[in-house]
Amino acid sequence: YISPVILKGKVVAVMWAGERLNPFFYQSSFYRKLLRYVTLGVLVLVMLAALRTIRNITTGVERLKQGLHRMKYDIHYALPEMSGELGQVAQAVNRMAESLSEKERLEDQLRQSEHLIALGRLATGVAHELRNPIGIIKTLVDLMKHEYSQISGVEEYIKAIDEQVDRQDMVIQELLDFGRPTKVSIKECSINDLIMGVLSFSAAMLRKQKVRVHLELDDPLPQILADTEKLKHVLVNIIVNAAEAMPSGGDLTIATKRNDEMIMIRLKDTGEGISEEDLPKIFDPFYTTKEAGTGLGLSISY
Repeated sequence: YISPVILKGKVVAVMWAGERLNPFFYQSSFYRKLLRYVTLGVLVLVMLAALRTIRNITTGVERLKQGLHRMKYDIHYALPEMSGELGQVAQAVNRMAESLSEKERLEDQLRQSEHLIALGRLATGVAHELRNPIGIIKTLVDLMKHEYSQISGVEEYIKAIDEQVDRQDMVIQELLDFGRPTKVSIKECSINDLIMGVLSFSAAMLRKQKVRVHLELDDPLPQILADTEKLKHVLVNIIVNAAEAMPSGGDLTIATKRNDEMIMIRLKDTGEGISEEDLPKIFDPFYTTKEAGTGLGLSISY
């Protein structure tokens, strides 16, 4: 800035004044360099943070991609937990997969129910057709017992026929139980008392099979509404299967436990167990691994 100095109307001098930066920055080149380096360092940190964010997003997207690819072949697979918006996407996909899995389970159950209904109708028709000739054979065997009792050797044959007739009659009854809808009789009952009742008339069979029973009954348990006869049928079938799985004897543990609003009954034996390939078929009608089994016991229980 230039300004004249006037004294008594005359310019006697010229004054000059300059303006400059703060001496802290103006005089020291060290601080100027430091400022540049600090600015550069901030830029580098920003770039590293951006690269890390991009890397996390890329990794998350890749995990989602791999998880969805695996879900294509296994609907029960759940995507791993992730943070941020990708985590919300993963949770939404998992919920959708659970819904699809439940839908698939219900469809399988419906198909199995339709299959059982068709088999039940067929079994009932066959059982009715077989019951009449079996009844006639049974009557004839009873007559032969009285009329031909004096003939030597006939008694042995009659006994063999009688045993086979009784066995076939039992099979027919199982077919009828499987195929015929039965009335439901609901009443209040105690699960523990019901188990003790089943064991009372199964005791002789269990002793014969050398099966030791261990009870782990949760007490007290609330009363429930149930069809006691059907529950007894289920328990008897499972207990008989357990005893047959331990031909040389063993241990059968029966436990009850309250689980929230449910009562659980658990039966465990020390038998040979069920092979992995047979497990999906154990409730299929007429499927059995026993030489003399009908394959209907667990189907009826189911």
